[in-house]
Amino acid sequence: MSEPAEPLHRLANVAPEFRATLAVNGKHAVANITIALPSGQRHIFALDLTEEGGRVSVREAPVGNLLPAFCPDRHVNSDGSFCLGWGEDDPSTILDPEAARRWWSVLVRFLAHQVSANKRRVWPGRENDRAHGAAARHQAVAEPLAAQFGPTFVDDLHGGLLSTRLDNRRRNPRLELYRAGRLIARVSLHSRRLIRDRFLCPCNGPMALPTTRCGTHAQALANFTSALHSWHEEERTFLDNLVTSGQRCCGTLRECGLAAACARVRSLSSRGSAHERHSRSGTPRHHR
Repeated sequence: MSEPAEPLHRLANVAPEFRATLAVNGKHAVANITIALPSGQRHIFALDLTEEGGRVSVREAPVGNLLPAFCPDRHVNSDGSFCLGWGEDDPSTILDPEAARRWWSVLVRFLAHQVSANKRRVWPGRENDRAHGAAARHQAVAEPLAAQFGPTFVDDLHGGLLSTRLDNRRRNPRLELYRAGRLIARVSLHSRRLIRDRFLCPCNGPMALPTTRCGTHAQALANFTSALHSWHEEERTFLDNLVTSGQRCCGTLRECGLAAACARVRSLSSRGSAHERHSRSGTPRHHR
């Protein structure tokens, strides 16, 4: 008897290999999966699966209460579905048994991270996460560019030590790139090229050379700086929009982007309210 071609049936066929059961009913399925930790502890998750257009989505079943209903930093979408990957790393298209095994493997790792987050209130492996929304596209550009400067530069990127600042001066607006708080490059927003300063190239080359004299690294660093800036700006916009649409932090992590966005939006709202009160009262505002 030939194997059913539907994605959910492919998942059901290999489910026992992953301590899981899957009961399929048309385009829907219910699953139970046991996550066994190295400590020997076991956690059982009840899940709902849906197949649409050849892609499988999964969320915690209503009977479960182990996960937050929504948390961007824990990769639980606003509809409760799990974000298991992005782009080529998304395992949701199940074309054959190997793809089904990959899907279960990714899900097991995802749920193990969720168990850890419940206990420690920190999302493990945050440095390897994908950015949210459109920011992921800029991350996909920035990371290969960072690799051109060596593993230490990549580690600093994933460790949050690289940041940008917009210097929006009238005649020559520029982006500044900082590494652990130290300025290492300036990029003209007009030409998208490095402004010729005597900064040393941040690569792991055998000689300390100015970036503009270090092979093709000048343009690579300029492109990286632009991509990093767009990545962080898109991430901020994505989270701020969630807050303004009414989403709130679930409070399950000690630190998260949505909590920071809530504070940021509150601060902007408070400043806007203060400005409106001054305008209505006619109180003069003092400028320094």
